[in-house]
Amino acid sequence: MTPSPSPAIAEVVAAIPAPWWGVPVVAGSFLLVGALLGFLFNRSNEDRKAKREADIRWHRDIRVLVAELLKVGDDHWDVSRRLMRRDANPHPEEDLDRALSEEIVRALNVLRMKKVEISLIAPETLDMKAMSYANLVLSADDTIEQGLPEDEVYDLILMGKYALIDALRAELKIEPKRKRPVGR
Repeated sequence: MTPSPSPAIAEVVAAIPAPWWGVPVVAGSFLLVGALLGFLFNRSNEDRKAKREADIRWHRDIRVLVAELLKVGDDHWDVSRRLMRRDANPHPEEDLDRALSEEIVRALNVLRMKKVEISLIAPETLDMKAMSYANLVLSADDTIEQGLPEDEVYDLILMGKYALIDALRAELKIEPKRKRPVGR
């Protein structure tokens, strides 16, 4: 059997009416708490969404920069080899030599610019690999002139290229490739 309140207490409680403002205050309080919680949850969701979009944008930007650096490095190597082979020709064509030289200068300038752009936004590990690759490409002609065979210089550039690609893949949390070909 459950205890029941004494009749005197029941009579006093029944005689005191609820204040006219009580229900609106309780309802308003719940409304304010609900609005505050809704605001906090929405803000949290928007912050996560903005961070995810910034990460996606950064991944795209760094991928594009590294790809451009690699393309310019490859272009520089190809043009440089063509010009070196032209120098060996006993009957060079001045216009072609001048065009190739201008193309090398343009590629070197773009290579240096991409190197700086990557160093501005890339984390240190990726930046170091990009600098190493760019320096290998920039010093390739001097290294060949000092007596290192062209194939070995190309292998060094390829190893630098693959190290940069692997560093980018690690930064983007993509599994690196297993085997890399070296040599032509």
